[in-house]
Amino acid sequence: MSRRKLRKRISFFLYVCIAFVSVFACCIVTVANPNAFVKAFTSSECIESLRADVKLYTSDMCKKNNIPDDFVENAISYDTMYHLQTAFVSGTLGASKQYNENAFSGMLDDFEAELEQSVAKSLDANAISDSLYDAESLSSFCRDIADYIESRIDFQYMNNVRHAIKRMRAVSFVLAAAFILIGAALIVYLSLKGGKNYKILQSIASSVLGASFMNVVVVVALTIVYLSKDLVIYPLYTAGAFVDYFRSTILTFASCSALLFMVFLALLVAGWKLKRSEKE
Repeated sequence: MSRRKLRKRISFFLYVCIAFVSVFACCIVTVANPNAFVKAFTSSECIESLRADVKLYTSDMCKKNNIPDDFVENAISYDTMYHLQTAFVSGTLGASKQYNENAFSGMLDDFEAELEQSVAKSLDANAISDSLYDAESLSSFCRDIADYIESRIDFQYMNNVRHAIKRMRAVSFVLAAAFILIGAALIVYLSLKGGKNYKILQSIASSVLGASFMNVVVVVALTIVYLSKDLVIYPLYTAGAFVDYFRSTILTFASCSALLFMVFLALLVAGWKLKRSEKE
């Protein structure tokens, strides 16, 4: 077999290795990264929407029970909603050692206790008799609000997401490592049997360019899905979080494609300089 045909064959298999490594790397960075999921579900837009939803419900409950709602703004704060959302998502997905699976329920209990104090202070400030609202009534009122928050935050498919991310992440690491080893072996073999150094660099460059185009194809496919599919998930800010997560996945693959293209250009320039030096 001529060296030219050998380079072409190895270049093709190297392209396959680089393409798969880049895809699995993107999965590790975004798709199978629980922190990327947490980031999407704790974005300022998502938290503000969650807070507005809870504030509206709490205000309605106050009107229904003839309770002043002057405590709502401070009790249902952005930081409170952020920490509750983070505790649930991060704890369920195992994204941080700071939160375990029981962190959310514990923080929600603390929130309920603090809410009872806020409501009691509001009643005292508005000179409303304690005889109208006993401890049991206040507890029931605050428990109802806490239950509503739990229903807004506790996404029912989060456990399925956790198992999917865990499996995908493990598979991505194993396959990425395997293709890296195969690719490295192909580069070593090409260096030994591929002939002139600048031709070897050109072969590697073409493999990298092919992998870059492969990621472009993935970006185009994901973008088509993103533009054509509507998520039917309620509340709407949960659907928005999934959209952000999907958008960050597209951005990761696009960045990977751009990075590979820059590597291709660097190899192309290096090969051109090496060719000139060899001719001289």
